Amino acid sequence: MHFFLAICFLLFFSACQKTTWSPSARQPELFSVEHINARVYSACKQNGKMEWATTDPLFLWSAIVHSDSLVAVGYQPRYFQPDSGWLGKIDLQAGEWRHAREQVIREALLSGAKELEIWQEKFLPVILLRVSSLGAVRRLLSSPYVRYVEPLSYDRKLVAGIPQVESSSGCGNNTPN
Repeated sequence: MHFFLAICFLLFFSACQKTTWSPSARQPELFSVEHINARVYSACKQNGKMEWATTDPLFLWSAIVHSDSLVAVGYQPRYFQPDSGWLGKIDLQAGEWRHAREQVIREALLSGAKELEIWQEKFLPVILLRVSSLGAVRRLLSSPYVRYVEPLSYDRKLVAGIPQVESSSGCGNNTPN
């Protein structure tokens, strides 16, 4: 009986020991700035622009972390099929567009976004926010309401040597200064 109590006592205290959690132990290794810049430069040289939508979430997250964690999230109603000139035809105040925007904001909040709508766009279906994890990027990318997620200021801060980096959304650098 004493042996059984001793085992229970040891199990209890070993289970209650404080363990140190290290964020780097759980986070995958980010791509370096040099690697990202080389890939951006190559894409710009080949295609005339960088299409962030063609990259994997870790590459995108790396670029976001190496800049200021601000992203542009393009949104659309579920099952939306754009045609030529669609940007000039949409009404962001219409029910389906408002609903899509609300769903993206909901996803952002659920994924831990820190700041929402840093700059409110009146004409383009885009939300600017600050993301805080790779999981948040993955969650946004998996939403049927999200057209794209792009690092907002990567081009200004880290790719100054490239003549012009154009966003795959076709908007270029349209942020306020």
